Amino acid sequence: MPTYNLSKNPTTLTTPVVVTGDAVVGSGTTAWQVTNQTTLTGNGSGATGVGINLGAGTVTNTSTGHIYGYSRGIDIVGSSGGTGTVGNAGSITANATHSFAGVLIEAGGSVGNSNFVQGGTYGVDIAGATGTVTNTGTIEAAATPPNAGNLGAGVDLSAGGNVVNGPSNATTALIEGVYRGVVIGNGSGTGTLTNFGTIQTTAPVTGTNSASVFGVDFGSGGKVINGASGSTAGLIRGGYNGIFSGSGPATVTNFGTIAGTGTGLDFVAGIKMLGGSITNGASNWTSPVIEGQNFGIQVPGAAGTVVNFGTVEALVTTGSSSIGIDLTQGGLITNGASNSTAALIEGGAYGVRGSTNAASDSGATTLVNFGSIAATETATTNDGPAQVYAIELENVPGNSAANYGTVTSTGVGVYLSGGQLTNGQAGHSALVKSVYSAVLGGGSNPVTIANFGTIESTATATTGAFPNLFLSGIAGEGGGVQVTTGAVGTKTALVEGSKNGIYVYGSGRITNFGTVQSTGGSGVGVYIVPNSSGPTNGTVVNYGSIGGYIGVELTGDGTAGNTLINSGTITGSDGPGYGVEFGGTNNLLELKPGYSITGGVTAAAGSTDTLELSGSAGSPVTVDFSPASFANFGTVEFAPGTGNYATLTLAGSLDIPGTISGFTGPHDVVDLPFVGDTNNDATLMWDPTTHTITVAGDNGAVAVLNLDPNTDYTGISYVPVSDRHGGTDVEMPCFCAGTRLLTPSGEVPVEDLRVGDDVTTLSGATRPIAWIGSGRSLVTPANGRSRPIVVRAGAIADGVPRRDLHVTKGHSLYFDGVLIPVEFLVNGRSILWDEDARVVEFYHIELPSHDVLIADGAPAESYKEDGNRDRFHNVDRPVVVPAPDWFAPVLTGGPAVERVWRILLARTGFTAPALTSDPDLHLVADGRRIEPERAEDGVYTFRLGWAPLELRLASRSAVPLAIGRSHDPRRLGVAIRSIELCADGVTTALSYDSPALVDGFQDAEFGRELRWTNGDGVVPGRALFAFDGPVTVTVQLADRLDYPVAVAAESTPRIAA
Repeated sequence: MPTYNLSKNPTTLTTPVVVTGDAVVGSGTTAWQVTNQTTLTGNGSGATGVGINLGAGTVTNTSTGHIYGYSRGIDIVGSSGGTGTVGNAGSITANATHSFAGVLIEAGGSVGNSNFVQGGTYGVDIAGATGTVTNTGTIEAAATPPNAGNLGAGVDLSAGGNVVNGPSNATTALIEGVYRGVVIGNGSGTGTLTNFGTIQTTAPVTGTNSASVFGVDFGSGGKVINGASGSTAGLIRGGYNGIFSGSGPATVTNFGTIAGTGTGLDFVAGIKMLGGSITNGASNWTSPVIEGQNFGIQVPGAAGTVVNFGTVEALVTTGSSSIGIDLTQGGLITNGASNSTAALIEGGAYGVRGSTNAASDSGATTLVNFGSIAATETATTNDGPAQVYAIELENVPGNSAANYGTVTSTGVGVYLSGGQLTNGQAGHSALVKSVYSAVLGGGSNPVTIANFGTIESTATATTGAFPNLFLSGIAGEGGGVQVTTGAVGTKTALVEGSKNGIYVYGSGRITNFGTVQSTGGSGVGVYIVPNSSGPTNGTVVNYGSIGGYIGVELTGDGTAGNTLINSGTITGSDGPGYGVEFGGTNNLLELKPGYSITGGVTAAAGSTDTLELSGSAGSPVTVDFSPASFANFGTVEFAPGTGNYATLTLAGSLDIPGTISGFTGPHDVVDLPFVGDTNNDATLMWDPTTHTITVAGDNGAVAVLNLDPNTDYTGISYVPVSDRHGGTDVEMPCFCAGTRLLTPSGEVPVEDLRVGDDVTTLSGATRPIAWIGSGRSLVTPANGRSRPIVVRAGAIADGVPRRDLHVTKGHSLYFDGVLIPVEFLVNGRSILWDEDARVVEFYHIELPSHDVLIADGAPAESYKEDGNRDRFHNVDRPVVVPAPDWFAPVLTGGPAVERVWRILLARTGFTAPALTSDPDLHLVADGRRIEPERAEDGVYTFRLGWAPLELRLASRSAVPLAIGRSHDPRRLGVAIRSIELCADGVTTALSYDSPALVDGFQDAEFGRELRWTNGDGVVPGRALFAFDGPVTVTVQLADRLDYPVAVAAESTPRIAA
């Protein structure tokens, strides 16, 4: 039978054609329209034998049509640029062993298949221009290697185009190739693939056959949508890579399964592409899977973005090439969401690897995890724990990992050689748990770690290769390590290690609000060791609990000193283990209210270490010092400033330190219980030449205190005052001598009354005096709290009191059914501190029950027993504190106290100035004023074009008491919650409770989580050292005042942000 040459257009073929050669030919440039309803067979050999061969046009093969060509089932050449279109509902085939393609369109066009298309090398090949393939049936390349050629593709769109494999309800659609399932852009062009069925390859990929076999191959990048949310259909699998894009970025959205299935090799991946983005699943659809034998996802050569709600995994469990997600040049990984925590990333050696340390791989990686990330390979003695990481982010300062889910590893949990890790957030836990060190930081870049959850190393061993580095909860070395565990109000944060809780080899700063502990028999809670790169030091600030065989060990390098600030608990648990151990010299131990150290403190012999006492009015600190408890500390100092409230207790003469420094504040106290002072007649001698204080008491007891010779003591005097226990701190709520109390026979000075005399109470009743307490106190810098308060005549009402009333600060006055200690009514005008007082004689009157007396015409309480009776010099009975049975409630704050305070202030005629709520907050950087770039919801953002050497936080300021707003006597600017400095991925954060905030700052207020400036707060210089270029400064305010309008800082030139 001869070839059927088309002459009529359109043509419907109903008679079978069987020839050797081309069965049907439409020549020339005619756009032929051919409908086939029969069987067409073009037999041949080599390149001959085509079912239908057209110059251009359209072929429609109906369900009764069968088209076969030895070389090509259909070939549309595309003469004179004409395109081709094929629609198939029957079958189109070519020789499965030797043929080229089932359908070949050589100048671009489209193929729609609802039944069966088969070729040898290609199922469908559209070349020369972009193509479109829509398939609801089967398209396959059936040749066996090596007859499949270089591609062996089910669909090949070499110039790019679009492929749709099955609508969402036709999931049986199949595209199958030998080496490629689908090729889009083989050399040029990009395209889009939408798959709801199956795309796969058949060539085996093993250790002996490593051919490039890809389910989908993008020559220059493209877009893939695999499956639909809510359906597990949608499968793309390739022997080497499920999806490969080697010369351009791709975008992949997967709701089904994408897999690389080969075995015995090192680079088999579910997806491998040169940059781009991948989304796996959705927050409400967590079944999708991306998997490969070696890599779930591999993105080399360019940054990539991965958002995963399903599973991404490497299937092999041994060897270094088993990585869940590998972003060698960095990018962004988001695993799950706050409302979708089933997401899983898993590998044998690495769960996630980013920003590897090759010279060309310099991009930063950002990772946010709400689900699970795991490394599961067993770390053997050959590869060591350093070869197995759940997360590894390499050698880039801008790396960032935030874990709000679970990270687990059979080796190391998280490795950072630059950047920051956040584990959990306040109020929400997260877990990093590994056999070896849970978090490991290394390299020359700084590492910052903030932990609000649990970081835990579970290894049972405490020895082996590099035990400190590999057997700690957190371990770091190199460029500087900063760790914060927990926060104010978040005490549940935990760091735990079998060897050490936290280990730093080099410089580091550890701030702990939670628990840090070593579970091993000879480990350290927090251990900082100098390295060989230069002077290194460590700082530990503890508000929580630290424990181990040694609680804290800071080993100095002989030059740079370490610092430990403790207001929490530190425990050295075993045998000779110390609570705190210092090495080197120039170390500082600062003890604050609430501190506890079990196991003692020791410094190196011959060191110049210092113990500092630091308290505040609301939280004073007392330290019992002895050489046994604080070994080799030559100097004890009081923290600077008039706001320091601290007591140093020295139990015996052998406990006196070599030097006492900073003993100049009005609330600094040295308590000498071994120097008795029964009759308040101890003597004190000050020698300004030797800077010594000699205190002599009962029975020849003597104490000699050596003060710091480098301090100016001009105008300071020291006086011993007995508290009946040998100490110097006396404070009692009493009437001062000269106060007149109302009696049935008139007003009588309090010092003239006797037990049994009658007094008149507020109710008008006459009651006998049961006891009179008396005493004497000297107001000195060391005993400033004994200073009395003056209530001016007429301060409370007209003629009340009748004359100035002098009482101690704790004595309560009666107002509207409540008692208010007078110190809470000070307004600086009608009620004020007596700045002239030097020697105070005091008396208190006890009645058969607590009552209100009339003192100089004012209602004032009688003595109430609350445990301070033994502080009076004439105590005549054992101190017994009965259950409170007070005349009225005693209030120290709240609306009732504020109301009384305002009423009393108004009586002075005080007129408040014009006020504004604008704090005029700005920075002063190297003497230049910087305005905020943005101020929103209490957050001020400033941008500096350089790294300043000096930086101040400036604003309006006011004294609330002076402007009649409250009885707070401090000068206040703004209340900060935090200050943050950022540049090029480096962040320095100063929380309100940072001990570095000193100059121009008030004490931290832990209950309100804020710290006030005085209007000119100095950002500490060490916070600026990390920056050498433009810096962004963010200040978060917690509160502000109403300020006098006239007060605004205008002394520096303005610079717009």
